[in-house]
Amino acid sequence: MYHRIAKRPKQALVPHHYVSPQRFQRHVSALSRFGFESLHLTALADLFSLASQPEKRPIALTFDDGYLNFRDHAAPALLQFKQTGTVFVVAGLLGGTNEWDWRNGDAVETLLDADDLQMLSQSGFEIGSHTCRHARLTEIPTDQAKGEIEVSKRILTQVLDKDVDVFCYPYGAHNEGVRQLVAEGGYNVACSVEKGWNQPTTDRFRWKRVNVRSDTSTPILFWKLWRQSRIGLSGH
Repeated sequence: MYHRIAKRPKQALVPHHYVSPQRFQRHVSALSRFGFESLHLTALADLFSLASQPEKRPIALTFDDGYLNFRDHAAPALLQFKQTGTVFVVAGLLGGTNEWDWRNGDAVETLLDADDLQMLSQSGFEIGSHTCRHARLTEIPTDQAKGEIEVSKRILTQVLDKDVDVFCYPYGAHNEGVRQLVAEGGYNVACSVEKGWNQPTTDRFRWKRVNVRSDTSTPILFWKLWRQSRIGLSGH
């Protein structure tokens, strides 16, 4: 799980969300060199239903919030190494800024616009919903949460001229009711911020992820992957 692939500004309130483009390039290079193949979340879910094992090591690379720096820094590195990723965008703020952050004093970041999403989709990247306005779904009325989930899907489907099947809970905030709304909204997979490794038995509407921080060196990235895979396989 990545957020911003960019140089960290001085006013950043969450500095660990910034992974430098150089460090990200090293991450992708190493993953490719050691036989990892990044897949769309939908493809990874389909893979879980197959009895046969893939030739390469499947992995999903996800990017929350839909920042413009994904287009400028992450996408070129991924394409260079023939990898892909899933970008979760805030559908009601396309081409705008991260108002949910800067209203609290954080750095202003530009978000991807509709043209960017179309270009990224055509280049092989998966686009997912992160609600309309980055709402904390567990703290708003049910009908409002339903709108955030369903309207964002309609917006992105119209922009991309294809269905949008994957979702990510802003702030990782979800409960049984929210997960039910996401399932009823027509999504197939939803990501949380819970740490861990996903298996065929993992609830598709609370998939876990491995957080990548600004100080996650390439050896630490591989250690995180190894550690969570061992925990996941042992069931502890």
